[in-house]
Amino acid sequence: MEKQFFDGVLLSAGQIYDYKKKTYNMVIEEGAITVRFKTGEVSIVPLTHPGTYGTLNRNGRKKVVDGDRLALQRLDWKKINEMLNCQNTRANDV
Repeated sequence: MEKQFFDGVLLSAGQIYDYKKKTYNMVIEEGAITVRFKTGEVSIVPLTHPGTYGTLNRNGRKKVVDGDRLALQRLDWKKINEMLNCQNTRANDV
């Protein structure tokens, strides 16, 4: 489902992401994608929902890291935190 939201946001900017044999997880690993709207540029960050299905989709069959089923999502949010250069957010605790 998250892939459809990501595609929809890109489409609203008049862009279509060319997956070229990539999975959505590969797109997440690549990080933010910059798109241009009439009002300026925006970085779109592909993610998955941290609920059961999003976690299963994101982690796939990868091993759980130190018992943490959300490890990949935590790393995703850490990247976002670094990208936004936030200093005083909960994301710093990941």
